[in-house]
Parts: sequence; C-alpha cells; structure tokens
Amino acid sequence: MKLLYFLLPFAMLSCVAFAQSPETDIEQAIATGNAEKLLPYFGTTVDLRILDVENVYGNSQAQVLLNNFFVSNPPTSFVVAHRKVRTDNSFFIGTYTSQTGTFRVSIFLKTENNQSRISQILIQNSAALEGGKF
Repeated sequence: MKLLYFLLPFAMLSCVAFAQSPETDIEQAIATGNAEKLLPYFGTTVDLRILDVENVYGNSQAQVLLNNFFVSNPPTSFVVAHRKVRTDNSFFIGTYTSQTGTFRVSIFLKTENNQSRISQILIQNSAALEGGKF
C-alpha cells in the first residue's frame, strides 16, 4: 500500500508530461499532412486561404480542402519560425516543405469556451513571397 502512495504522484506527473497542447497537435497534423487531425480544432467556420483561393468555410469543407492540398503537396517537413501563445488568441507561422515546393503556413487560433480553435489558415507559396523570405 505504501508503494501505491509512493508511485501515484509519479504516475500523475507522467500523464501531465505527455499531455500536448492544441498548438503541438496542430503542428504535428500539418507536419504529417493529416487534415483529419485538424478537424477537432476548427471552429464552426474557418477562414481558409490556400494559395490563391480564399473563403470562409464550414469545418468539414475546410478539412476537405486542406486534405486536397496535403495530397497534392505531400509534406517532407514543417518547421515553426514564429510563435505567440496567449490566453485569448495565438498564432504560429512556419515553413511547410513538400516534394512540390516550399510554403509559408500561418495558423491563427482564438479561445472559445476555454478551448483553442483555429480561426484562420493561410498557405502561401514561399517562392511568390518577396525574396522567398518571410
């Protein structure tokens, strides 16, 4: 019984240590090109811009469009360059490298009912950006 009292705090700490933030889950979903894993983090609508196509979509349609992008541009890496996490809103910007090119991905999140929700995703062709830098 004493062993149980001794091990219980370590078990609880290990659970907390392995819990990931929404931002981490979203980054991993982009890095693996998995639009399905993004769906739980969408709000009811998502302002989505993929290259030259921009609109506000329902979460299911946004998932389909992102999946189409990932299928057309399979990821080789995703590296976050800038990040700002706040209690009411957050964002991160990174470089998505695929077999077809390099893209700048910007994700904006808002806190709704104590949960981070993706409000906007921008995917831009890095070559089209000024000097290829951002």
